[in-house]
Amino acid sequence: MPRVRPPTRASIQSSSGTWITAFAPVRDASLKPVAVLDVDFRADVYLAQLRAVKGRLYLHSLVAALLALGAGMLIARQITGPVAELAAAARRVVEGDLGAPVQVSARDEIGLLGNVFHLMVDRLRVSHRSMVDVLVRALESREGEPGSLGRLARASLALAEGLELSAAQREALELGALLHDIGEIRTPEAVLRKPGPLAPEEQLVVRAHPATGVEILEVVPLLTPALDVVGGHHEHCDGSGYPQGLKGQDIPVVARIFAVVDALDAMTHDRPYRPARPLLEALTVLRRESGKQFDGRVVEAALAIPESRWAELLDLRGARHGK
Repeated sequence: MPRVRPPTRASIQSSSGTWITAFAPVRDASLKPVAVLDVDFRADVYLAQLRAVKGRLYLHSLVAALLALGAGMLIARQITGPVAELAAAARRVVEGDLGAPVQVSARDEIGLLGNVFHLMVDRLRVSHRSMVDVLVRALESREGEPGSLGRLARASLALAEGLELSAAQREALELGALLHDIGEIRTPEAVLRKPGPLAPEEQLVVRAHPATGVEILEVVPLLTPALDVVGGHHEHCDGSGYPQGLKGQDIPVVARIFAVVDALDAMTHDRPYRPARPLLEALTVLRRESGKQFDGRVVEAALAIPESRWAELLDLRGARHGK
């Protein structure tokens, strides 16, 4: 079969511009050329249309790329957002914060994982509370005064209401109040209940209990929020306290708050070495020691609480606290 030659193209320059011309033979049934087809097209029009096509192609490609990017970012956010929430919640749990809720609104596998994590944290919270309750009961049985640690925790939180504390600080204050003297489990009973003054070596044993408490609790991540109170509640703002001799703002704020409540509670309840003082006298001691043993701002907040409220918080049971 004879080959059919493709059209011949040429570029022709004329006074009216540049033209693109194409020639093609017109053949009969026997494929003999009988005529020539000539098609002319202005080059500038062709190039303009070609540029327009390229422009539309680039524009459509850009729009498609932007749409793909937006869709990808939306899908990525739907995936990474809940994952980031779970990661942040896991970090809070590791740091001992079990109070913040874990909520993932996704309905896919990540949402299922979030629900399982929420249940796990809830179970962990219950176990943590049970563990703390067991420790509190054990400590109170050694002290011989059931409810004393819960009383300190409630009074500390009441005092904290007049100060600016975060939710995490309030939880640390409560846990620290409950476990503040856990280090005394290594202190001999005879020293704790000695009715008279302590000998110098006995004082050293007693002064070791904050550091001992930190040593006991620091290996349990869920109890580490209590460390500031456990280790710092015997520090004095003027640096005369123990075990580190910290001053002022170097003492954690939760320890400074608890120190005031602990002193009030100790002064208004009987101890083996002295009888209880009236509440009014104990508040006078706070005022006198403001800026020395105690933080002045915390003392100011304590003195702003009515005596009747303190009597209720410290469970003075209708005693003549003003005398």
